[in-house]
Amino acid sequence: MSYTKGEWKVFRFSQHHHWKIDTGDPDWFIDCGMNEANANLIAAAPELYETLKRLIEETDLLNTEECDHDVGICWCPYKNARFQAAHALAKAEGRKQ
Repeated sequence: MSYTKGEWKVFRFSQHHHWKIDTGDPDWFIDCGMNEANANLIAAAPELYETLKRLIEETDLLNTEECDHDVGICWCPYKNARFQAAHALAKAEGRKQ
């Protein structure tokens, strides 16, 4: 997947609390209007993407683990969280789930 890599930084564009994101590319920035929370979330997107991607790769073995509920071994919460992470990653990459 190709996207503008690097640290994206949030900054206030005007005294009226208008927020923008500096992507490190002088020809491209993101205008977030007046919502600082949205600006912070969008600025974190590259790091969140890379973290989810690594999480999916590192937890691939969970797909083969079986639960043994009788003795208290349960991977269900981890498998569910991994499934949700994989779904979010697919959405970010424009893939259908």
